[in-house]
Amino acid sequence: MYLRRSIISGLISAFIILPYSKADDDSIYIQSGIKNAEIGAFTDAINDFKKALDINPSNSVAYYNIGTIKGTKLGDLYGAIENLNMAIKINPKYADAFNNRGNVHKRLGNYFSAISDYNKAIFYRIGYSAAYYNRGSAKNYLGKYLSAIDDFNKSIKLDPSNHLAFNNRGNSNFHLKKYIDAVNDYTKAIKLDPAYLKSYENRALTRVAMSNYKDAIIDYNNAITISPKKASLYYNLGSIISDNIGEKRKAILHFNNAIKYNPKSWKSYNNRGNAKVSLGDYEGALSDFNSAILLNKKYALSYYNRAIALYHTGKIKLACTDFKIAAKYSSSPLSGKIKRVSIQLCEN
Repeated sequence: MYLRRSIISGLISAFIILPYSKADDDSIYIQSGIKNAEIGAFTDAINDFKKALDINPSNSVAYYNIGTIKGTKLGDLYGAIENLNMAIKINPKYADAFNNRGNVHKRLGNYFSAISDYNKAIFYRIGYSAAYYNRGSAKNYLGKYLSAIDDFNKSIKLDPSNHLAFNNRGNSNFHLKKYIDAVNDYTKAIKLDPAYLKSYENRALTRVAMSNYKDAIIDYNNAITISPKKASLYYNLGSIISDNIGEKRKAILHFNNAIKYNPKSWKSYNNRGNAKVSLGDYEGALSDFNSAILLNKKYALSYYNRAIALYHTGKIKLACTDFKIAAKYSSSPLSGKIKRVSIQLCEN
C-alpha cells in the first residue's frame, strides 16, 4: 500500500525585502531594517521599520517589509495581512504587496482571495512572472488545472529558469492524468534544480500511476540521497518493491528505515508485517500488526492482516475477532473483502 497523498506542490514566496531610497530620516531605519533582516535579526528589523513609520506613517515600504517578515519568517499570517493591507492602502498600485498578500491568503487556504490579489498584481505590473506562478498554484488547489497550466505557461515564458513553475505544471498535468506531460515537466524541473526533492517525489508518484515501477524506484533512491531521513521515501520505496517487484526481504529493509525515522508510522509496521507474512514469518508479522494497531486503533487493514496471520498460526477464534473489528472500521471496498474471507474462514 503506497502513501496516498496529493501530488506535492512547490511554493515560491516572492516575498522580497524592498529597499527604500528616500533621503529622509525614515530611510535610515529602512536601511537598518533591511540589514537586520538579511542577517536573520527579524525582530530588530521590524522594530527598525516601525521607527521609520513613527517618522513617516505613510511609508508603504515599511509596512510591506513588516508584512513580509511576519508572513515568511515569523509565521504571523494575520499580522502579515494587516501590514500588507496598510501598504496597499497607502499605495493602491503596489504590485508586490498584492502578490505577497495573495501568498498569505493561499497559506491560509483562502484561494479565491489569493487569486484576486494575484490578478491585481499582474494588472499593476506587466510581465510579473512570480504572480502568474502563484496564481497557477492557487488554481491547482481549487482543481482548476487547465487554467493553472495557462498561468504556468506564462510564468515559464517570462522566466524559463523557474523550476517550481515546471514542477507545478507537472502537478496540473498529473491531476489531468496527462502522465507523460507530467513526467516531462518534472524532468525539466530536476534539470533546472537537481537538488529539488519534491520533483523527484512527484515524478516517482506519476511513474507509479503509469506502472513504471523501475523508474519510480530510481526516483525514490535519488530522493533518498537528497533527504536520507525522510521516512515516507522509504515507506513508498518499500511498498513498490514489496507489492510490485516481489522482493520482500529488500522491502523489509526499507520499512525498517521508515520506522527508524518515523517510529509512529503505523502503515510502515503494517506493510512490513505483510512482507513477513509472505515470507512465512507469522510471529514477526503479528508483532508488526500489534505495533500498527497500538499506533492507530481504527486502522482496519492492520486488524484484517493480523487476522490472516493469526489464522495461519492456528489461533482461529482470535482471527475471527479481528475480522469483526476490521469490518467495523473498514471502508466499503475493504468491508466486502473482509466479509467474504470471514465467511470462508470463520463460519464453517
